[in-house]
This record gives sequence, structure tokens and C-alpha cells, in this order.
Amino acid sequence: MRVVVISVLALLGTQDELPARLAAISPNSWLDLGLPWRGGHEVPACFDQANRLFFKYGGCGDHSERIHVEDSKRPDETYGNSCWVVNLATGKWEMRRPRDQGFPKDRPANGCSRNYSYDSSRKVIWMYGGISNGGGGGDPWDFWAYDGKMDAFTQANSKGRPRGGDDSGGDVFTYDPIHDLIVMPRGESTWIYRPGVRTWEERKTPGAPPAPGHYGSITFDVGARRLVYPVNLPTGKTADERPEDTDTTYWRHSDRTKKFHEYALQTWTYDPGEQVWAKLNPPQQPPPRARFGLAYDSRNKVVILVGGSTDTWDDHERYFNDVWVLATGTATWTKMGPPPPLPEGHQAWRDCRHCAYDEPDNVVLWHPPNGHLWAYRYR
Repeated sequence: MRVVVISVLALLGTQDELPARLAAISPNSWLDLGLPWRGGHEVPACFDQANRLFFKYGGCGDHSERIHVEDSKRPDETYGNSCWVVNLATGKWEMRRPRDQGFPKDRPANGCSRNYSYDSSRKVIWMYGGISNGGGGGDPWDFWAYDGKMDAFTQANSKGRPRGGDDSGGDVFTYDPIHDLIVMPRGESTWIYRPGVRTWEERKTPGAPPAPGHYGSITFDVGARRLVYPVNLPTGKTADERPEDTDTTYWRHSDRTKKFHEYALQTWTYDPGEQVWAKLNPPQQPPPRARFGLAYDSRNKVVILVGGSTDTWDDHERYFNDVWVLATGTATWTKMGPPPPLPEGHQAWRDCRHCAYDEPDNVVLWHPPNGHLWAYRYR
């Protein structure tokens, strides 16, 4: 195993301190775990339940130390291919792969926007997609699996896969443990990957919501047996001048139409067994946002949404560090309002998808870009 322990980043003293601190978190409360880190961003995180690893790979703006810089065709490439985990057993960040400017092909390519999902049947993390500006490495548009116990990447070499690339409709997916499927929504087609036989199936779904692109967030609610997909969508209203935002809508400018378009959050679900998409109509929803953290709390059988931003890249952009909980079966969103201390500095957090549920400790782990690792307990 190629593991380098970065002990200088560990703000927790001994191996036993972190489990004890996690166990002591009160319901509806945050805990600052420390553990700062500056690797790549604009990628989500994933939790390896079997090995208790908070996993991140690649991203843009990677600050990890470089190797094989000499003779590299792109020595200053900042789209990274480093692999890092927080090992909950030791309470430390571990570098499992360095930022390699030689771009080896024994791992997924460098890039941002890549997505991950934990496969509880095989105890691996599935990886797919990635955007870069011409770096290198393995094929990002095939599935890769990471085995945290063996510290090994394996390319799936899958058959009949969907089209890759920046205009493909996205690389957002989730694992369905009930049907042993990987589900990748792309609007009028919902793609299904069967890990056991490494083959893809395209399902025509004309009633589905639009494709999530590269920065959407989805999860699978095992209790409800459905994929959950909150998404900002245009309401159909436009304006020549920018109106004021509200608690339920915001406006963003379109270079194509030269107008401002109103957006609101919708919550969609997909039942892979019945092959049906459905739009939920909860009495209230989180304020509209994108690039939020989303995780399924398997202990309490709820979906938890954390943070995000309106992602407008203008002076009106809004940033969030709030927590919302969805009971999918009753189509009910609840704003939690945990007491201080709260994650701070959220004005700098455009992309908040570094979020995953740690079932053994019953907490959601959230790592805001360039900040500390935080833990939140719902119940």
C-alpha cells in the first residue's frame, strides 16, 4: 500500500480522540474537526464505509506537492490527480497518490467535476468523468473503481457506455444497493450501469428533469428506494433588468437570450425498479442553489443537504452554510438551524459538494474548500 501520513495536518492528538469526539456530538449540531487541507476543488467527496475513509481525488487548483515535474509536458498543470483520504481510524489526512505531472495511466485522469459513489456490495468507490484543459492520465469517461483496503484503482472497461465529454449531459451518478445498479440521469435518457457484468443500458425517460451537467448533486434514498435529485430550474419568467431575488427564487443572466431568467429549486426522484421519474411537491423547499452537499443518512433514513451557492458568478451571488433534511416518503423538507459553532467563511465556498455520510459514526462529514473538516449529526 502506498500511504503517506501527513501528520502536520492532524490537529487531533491521538488515534482515540477522533472517535470519542464524534460520539459526543449532540443531535442537530456541528463539530469542527480541524484537519485543514488544500488539494483540488470542484469535486465532491465520498465515504468508504467499510474502511472509514473520507475520500477525495483530483480537482482543479490542486495544491498538493508535485512529482515528475522534470520532462513533464505540462509541469504547471493545476488540474490534479492526487488522491487523499481522511482515515477516521487514525484521525489524519493520508496522501494515497501524489500529484503526478507525468500523468500515469494507472489511475483516472486529472481534472475537476469527476463524481464518486460508494458501492456497499463490492466495498469500492466508483469514479466517473472529469474536465481538464488537456492534461493526461487514464480515460475519465469510463468507470474506475477504488478499493480503499487494497489501495488500488481498477478501470472497468465497460461496454456500451454513454458519450463522454463536456457537452455529454454530465457525470453525476449514484449507486442503488437495492437493485445493484449505478444510475446516471441525463435528461431524456437515464443510463444504468450493471457492475456485475460491466455493461450499460440506456433507458428513455422523456418525463425526466434536465440533465444535471457536471456539478449537480444526487443521492440514493434506500428507505424510499429512490434516487433523489434536487435541482435549480427556470420558472419561465424573464426580465430585461435584474429583479430582486426572493427566498424561493433568484435571477441569473443568459448571454444567449440577453435577458435575466428566474430560477427555483425543484426536488425530483427516480425509482429504478419502476423506471419512473416523479416531481415532489413539498410545502417548503430550500432556497434555490447549486453545488451543494447531498448525502443519505442511512441511520435515520433521511436525505441531508448542506451549503451551496446560487453559482451566478456575479455581485448578486449568494452562499449558504445551512442544513436541510428531506423525508422523501412524505415529501417534506425541514430547515434544521443548528446552534453555533457553525462552519465559517462560507462566502468563499462556491462549490460545497465535499460532503458524505459516515454511517459508523452517524455523522455527515463536510469539507468546505480550503477550510476545516466538519461533522454534523442529525439525530
